[in-house]
Amino acid sequence: MFFYTKLSRKGKAWVDLLGGALLLIPWCYVVIVSSWYYGLSSFMIGEGSPQPGGLPALYILKFCITLGFVFLLLQGISHMLKSIQIIFNKN
Repeated sequence: MFFYTKLSRKGKAWVDLLGGALLLIPWCYVVIVSSWYYGLSSFMIGEGSPQPGGLPALYILKFCITLGFVFLLLQGISHMLKSIQIIFNKN
């Protein structure tokens, strides 16, 4: 963090681009794939909450993990595209 504030705008864009490509995208992929199977197995057995009056379809919440990381991946790609635009800007 200390070195990031001292970088130029293009330097920050390079850090953001490499961080997204090397850390964010692989991590999102791992969580999306694993949470998809987590939610799918819950859906296949028709899992519901064991509590009286609880959620009848617990798999919906488990699929929200997948959906949240899909949105995080899309936001990360958007930020990486902005970084690419900054890097290759001629001004």
